[in-house]
Amino acid sequence: MSTPPDTIEPVAESTGDEALKEEQFVPTLVQRLLDADVLITDENEAKKKEEADRLAAEEDGKETPEAKPVEKPAGDAPVEKKVDAEGKPIKMRGAKLQRPALKFQEPEKPVPTEKPAAAPPSKPDPNWEKSLEDNEKKALNDARYLEQRFPERYAGMAARQEKFLRDHAKYVEEQGEDFDIESAEYKGFLEKNQPRLTDDEREMVATTRVKDEVNKEWSGKHADLQHKLYARDEEPKVEREVQQIWTELANSALPENVANHLVEMNTKHGAVKGLEEAKKTFGIEIETAQMVLKEATADIKEFLRITRRDPETNRPLAQTASSPADPHYEQHVRLTNVLDSICNDFKEKAPENQQYRNGKWFVTRDEYLRLTPESRAKAWSFTNEEIIAQMKGMAKGAVSNAIKQRLAYIEERGFRRNISGSVQPNNPPRNQTPRTPGGSPVATPAGGGEPPPAINPQVTTILGNLTKG
Repeated sequence: MSTPPDTIEPVAESTGDEALKEEQFVPTLVQRLLDADVLITDENEAKKKEEADRLAAEEDGKETPEAKPVEKPAGDAPVEKKVDAEGKPIKMRGAKLQRPALKFQEPEKPVPTEKPAAAPPSKPDPNWEKSLEDNEKKALNDARYLEQRFPERYAGMAARQEKFLRDHAKYVEEQGEDFDIESAEYKGFLEKNQPRLTDDEREMVATTRVKDEVNKEWSGKHADLQHKLYARDEEPKVEREVQQIWTELANSALPENVANHLVEMNTKHGAVKGLEEAKKTFGIEIETAQMVLKEATADIKEFLRITRRDPETNRPLAQTASSPADPHYEQHVRLTNVLDSICNDFKEKAPENQQYRNGKWFVTRDEYLRLTPESRAKAWSFTNEEIIAQMKGMAKGAVSNAIKQRLAYIEERGFRRNISGSVQPNNPPRNQTPRTPGGSPVATPAGGGEPPPAINPQVTTILGNLTKG
């Protein structure tokens, strides 16, 4: 993955039925206004037709038909369908929401710039540079540094210096034994071809180099220190958020009869022993929930760490894995697939009145990042909070499905549960461990579904032990 922006323009955040109503409010209001406009247009046309009939009757000496007042429907009462002369219903075209054509950003192309008159620098030749004298190496390095550090002022400086050094070596070789460092010809050659720096420029090079090296070293250390301080403060916050998510899922994901039995055992035996007693009756459900929720909360935690960025350094708490050698690579691939599934499923299956929110159309997070600024103003995508809300919903469904599959697997092998009061059933054979059920339920639209049930402190106290190990 990727660390998309992360960010996504925040959108209104809600949960439960209230969020669903909020998402549907704008398109519903627009559609009602459009429907009202159609009704008003039809009423005006009817009045014009009745007036024309009355005038025509007066000219022909016929009795003027009384104009029947158009009765407006009360409230949301259905409007009587109009028919034409042949008795066929008149089709009224209702306005429909139209998804605009959104434009994506083109890959950045290099902007052509005017090249300096001097020839571009050739590729570094290590063998040639080794043959240079120390003062020549220093002059070449200074030229390269100046061009890199002040490109507008010293464009082409490195190429001119390199050309001079090559021409100088050729000149000396051609002179042979007649070469005279004091000759007017040689001095004229230097005056014409040698790039020169003033004393002030030489001093600037030395001073700037020292400053750059110090700043580079300090900036790196400062950024590392800043990120460590940020991680020190933020990691505990992530842990608390994940613990709250675990508490919510542990309370709501288990079947009701299992949760009630946990409370009963906790009341009789206390939290630790109560959990063990509950496992004697509902060990399959509890162990399966532990297995599924442990992976689900671990994925949510990693998603939080990837998307939580230091505002000073822009570093996330966790870097995305880019190689299969990374221990988090498999988990990050799974998170990427979950994110794509949530966004694509909503875009393909959610009704338009849910995809249209506050005057903007839904796009996947990947599409949102690639939109042009103009098109991005017309679009919205899920926030990190909405993604996590859907991941929690998927975890609840995964627990239910896994329990059903595991019970079916064991029952196929002769296990039968017979719960009557406090009678304990026979436990399934421990040497037969079914494979982990795969697959994930389809994500529901953001803001949909029912609000989470109230947290039962007795259940979460007992199940809190499941987070260990």
